[in-house]
Amino acid sequence: GLRLLYPAGLTREAARYQRSWPQAVAAVVRVLSREPLGTITVEVVANSENLTQRVHAITGESLPNWVLGVAIPGRDLVLVRADLPGLEDHRFQGLLTHELAHIVLHQRLSHEGATPAPRWLDEGLAQVAEGRIYAPQTVDLPVRAFFGRLIPLAELHHAFPRTEGASSLAYAQAESVTRFLRRVGGPTLIEDLILALESGLTLDAALLERTAKSLATWEKEWRKDLEKDRTWVPGILGQALIFLGILAAAGMGILRVRERRRRAEAEWADAPADDPTSDLHHGLPETPRGTKAGDDPKAPTRRRVAEGNRQPWGPTGTRASIGSDRRW
Repeated sequence: GLRLLYPAGLTREAARYQRSWPQAVAAVVRVLSREPLGTITVEVVANSENLTQRVHAITGESLPNWVLGVAIPGRDLVLVRADLPGLEDHRFQGLLTHELAHIVLHQRLSHEGATPAPRWLDEGLAQVAEGRIYAPQTVDLPVRAFFGRLIPLAELHHAFPRTEGASSLAYAQAESVTRFLRRVGGPTLIEDLILALESGLTLDAALLERTAKSLATWEKEWRKDLEKDRTWVPGILGQALIFLGILAAAGMGILRVRERRRRAEAEWADAPADDPTSDLHHGLPETPRGTKAGDDPKAPTRRRVAEGNRQPWGPTGTRASIGSDRRW
């Protein structure tokens, strides 16, 4: 049965978990072929901070802040948060089902002589019971399989990564390989494996006995099955084409800028050194209006050009006022 605990301010959320209990039990039975034994305590906490505090108080362990629920099988206890993303009943039901599946599997494998399930199988069965399908937009397993970026199942035997990104990949793999075993091995394979674990066999020995294939062989076949999925190729090619188009446009822009600069430098280099309209290399001294007594009459007389008579220079359109130091 169910024993529900919650603080006074979480009555509405606790009611959602209570309504979800029958459906959660039924979903677990469909996957694990057993109902929970005895009374299961479900404790509702407000948020991540409260969940972390409760788990640490009970087990002494720390908890990542992204975790929504925790099963503590040795106490038949489930801790769940009230602040789930979205308030639909199916979110509460899914979380409760997931954690309850951990409790039931542990009850089946907790007696003396039984072999505990690998962590990836434990989580995979919980996700299958929950009904979750890993989100390909978050973790694209076929792409990772194609490029050899999946986590080996041996690394997920005892524990999962604690970072949210790596953990999401581990959960997705666990669900995917568990569904692969159910699909390829037949509807009774999972129950046969659990019975073998109850008898004390390892999972590898149970697979060899039941299917004549080792766990390593099953893992290779699962990876190959993922690699066959090429639905991601058009999307990747489309993104690549867009990226190449952006690079091409940027490259053409850079070439045009360099060409304009080269032409400007060529024009400046060809300008006469005594060109009064160019002040690139020469200053513009004040021009006398005429000659004074004693001046060399043969020396050329330089007249001030009216300030308004400005001539363009250089390809950029910058102008200089002849006989003036102003520029704009």
